[in-house]
Amino acid sequence: AIADLAPDDIIYLPTPLYHNVGIGCSWIKANLLGAKLALSKRLSVSEFWNDIRKFQATYFMYVGEIPRYLLNQPPSENDKNHTLKKMLGLGLRKEIWEEFQARFQVDHIYEFYGSTEGSRPLFNVDEIPGMIGRDTMAGFAIAKVDPDTGEFYKNEKGYCVKCKAGDIGMGLIKVEERGVFTGYKDREKTEKKILHKVFRKTDTYFNTGDMLKVHEDRWVSFVDRFGDTFRWKGENVSTLEVEAILNSYSAIQYSAVYGAAIPNTDGKAG
Repeated sequence: AIADLAPDDIIYLPTPLYHNVGIGCSWIKANLLGAKLALSKRLSVSEFWNDIRKFQATYFMYVGEIPRYLLNQPPSENDKNHTLKKMLGLGLRKEIWEEFQARFQVDHIYEFYGSTEGSRPLFNVDEIPGMIGRDTMAGFAIAKVDPDTGEFYKNEKGYCVKCKAGDIGMGLIKVEERGVFTGYKDREKTEKKILHKVFRKTDTYFNTGDMLKVHEDRWVSFVDRFGDTFRWKGENVSTLEVEAILNSYSAIQYSAVYGAAIPNTDGKAG
């Protein structure tokens, strides 16, 4: 099984089932393998480890900043007194990963990268802190772009250029004929996300909008969102949707929303 999930595991899930970590990584995987799933009504940082002990949970599915929240709790003599052995999730920064594992002594932490629209998830099952996986999977590519405009760099033949170690570029997912990408409800938005003639005359790719960095041995780390969205606590947020809500108030004539980095947090806030 992916990320060492086994039939005798008990998965602890304090996040909503509508999120992919809840429905895809937890509920579906538990059903397929026959593992147990322990659901919490909500995330309680103060009760997290008590829940782990109560359910005898061995596996935790995390998103975004949950490990950081847990690290911010005062140290306790019970920090290592638990049954948790394995974790799988997304958005765990290198320094938080290392500190969390050292303090709570969780044996294995796995990271993945993916999206609802994307059909090529990446997995870091080698437990390298800060990495989301390797771009060796067929159909996944990282293309060089202008960091300011997002325009793709082209070679002498007019095709995109794949990133090498040390480069930061845009994550692209190939659209296969057998797995047609029908897109969003808004046809115009769909067309903006679909790229044609990317690396050859006949190919088509989905633009993830994620800026990724390529490291040695094709390892990849997440850098930032590009364009009219920003990532906050592991979720992509549309600046246009936030603007629409703000502009609906009579006291606001016009608003412009963008992602701004906040110290000691992951992602950006609008």
